[in-house]
Amino acid sequence: MVKSTWVAVVLTAMAAALTTGVGVMQTHSDSDPVADVLAQAKLAERFTIKTEGPSDAFITRAVFPPRTDGGWHSHPGPGLFIVTKGVATLYDGDDINCTPQRVVAGTGSVEPGDHVHLVRNEGTEPLELYSIPLVPAGAGSATEAPNPGNCPF
Repeated sequence: MVKSTWVAVVLTAMAAALTTGVGVMQTHSDSDPVADVLAQAKLAERFTIKTEGPSDAFITRAVFPPRTDGGWHSHPGPGLFIVTKGVATLYDGDDINCTPQRVVAGTGSVEPGDHVHLVRNEGTEPLELYSIPLVPAGAGSATEAPNPGNCPF
């Protein structure tokens, strides 16, 4: 017997960044070609996301001016993100060496749930990305996290 789970897609319009984020704009516009972004993205790996019970998916477009970040945060479920312009530099809250992972435009990655991380634009051009966390129904898309202290910023 196949059990199906319904996913409600919630388009968010967020103005506030998380934790130490400064200057990052997160919005969604009906004119954004989300389907095209998803179809053209080259993800680093194949993935399957399984849920238990009803889930919400939040599709958020975030624009990071040069030298800004989104603050330390986590999502209550797994998800994916796709970089459409610029280079995203990711930092893992559990990495004692604070090793940057760079994701370039046209690519993306899958991130686990309940995982503290930080996204930075360390470049001189704007960074644009789409974040699509899949979370338990009613849980919200992200949770602020304290600076884990593993990075000098």
